[in-house]
Amino acid sequence: MRYEHTRQSQNGVSGHMQAISPRSATDRVKSPFRVAVISDEITQDFDRACHVVAHEFGMEWIELRSMWNKNIVNLDSKEIAEARSILEK
Repeated sequence: MRYEHTRQSQNGVSGHMQAISPRSATDRVKSPFRVAVISDEITQDFDRACHVVAHEFGMEWIELRSMWNKNIVNLDSKEIAEARSILEK
């Protein structure tokens, strides 16, 4: 959830903070940097983490550290194939 100030009212009183919905996937911010989020800081469910990053945060990049309660260096070939399949969605 993001917050922004509402405009100053006509009587000169400052507006209040207003909650606004997260950016949609079509409302991406252009940046010269590849901004990412670490997937396991959202959830260990890699499919769910990718969905949140892409659809709720509107981001195109994700950083991998662990998934399914395993460090990525300990994933077997089947889990790596599953992770690739999720990333291709």
